Amino acid sequence: RAQKPAAPRVTLEGAGEASALVGSLRAWRLEEAKRRRVPAFRVLTNRALLAVAQARPTTLAALAALAGVGPKVVKDFGTKLLALCAAR
Repeated sequence: RAQKPAAPRVTLEGAGEASALVGSLRAWRLEEAKRRRVPAFRVLTNRALLAVAQARPTTLAALAALAGVGPKVVKDFGTKLLALCAAR
C-alpha cells in the first residue's frame, strides 16, 4: 500500500517581515495556553498563526477568512489577535 506524502512542515522562523509579529503571537499563544491549561496548538495552530502574521488582518471578517481560523477562534481570541496585529 502506498503511503501519502508528508504534508509540508510549517516553519515559523521563515516568516520574513512578519517575524516580529510571529514572536508576539507565539508569546501570546503560550500565555493563553498556560492560562487555559491546554497545549498551545489548541489555542492556535502553527499554520493559522503564520497565516495571521502574514495577512495582518484588520477586521474580524478578514481574520475569519484565513485558513485555520474558525468561528471559535474569532469569538474567543479575535479582538486580541487584531490588537496584536495592529501593534506590530
